[in-house]
Amino acid sequence: MIKKNLKESEEQEILVNFLKELKGVGKILDYHIIPNENYLLSLLPAEKRNKVLNAMKRKGLKPGVPDIYIYTKKKLIAIELKRSEKNKSKISKHQEYWNNLLNQTEYIEAFVCYGAQAAIQTIMKYI
Repeated sequence: MIKKNLKESEEQEILVNFLKELKGVGKILDYHIIPNENYLLSLLPAEKRNKVLNAMKRKGLKPGVPDIYIYTKKKLIAIELKRSEKNKSKISKHQEYWNNLLNQTEYIEAFVCYGAQAAIQTIMKYI
């Protein structure tokens, strides 16, 4: 049974489990995620957040970078994963920027996927 109204983090866990399986059978070379800065900052005490955020920006943190990177023999796939319910997910201008920028390259395919199942369908086209 497929659960409805999943949080983005739950969708991501489903996708990561799928990617682990693909890597285990040699269908992809590897994958990694880039944690959302808001999530990372939420782990800190409130009084430290601005200081840490500013330090992260000085070290190159950029908003809107895709969440998940999948390395295949053909392409690098970058996925901005959103909740499957589009009305509960919005693409930021920074996410649009990165998606458009990455798609200007010959070796990266960037996508915005609404839900783990949409991401899985996208990935399957490249393996």
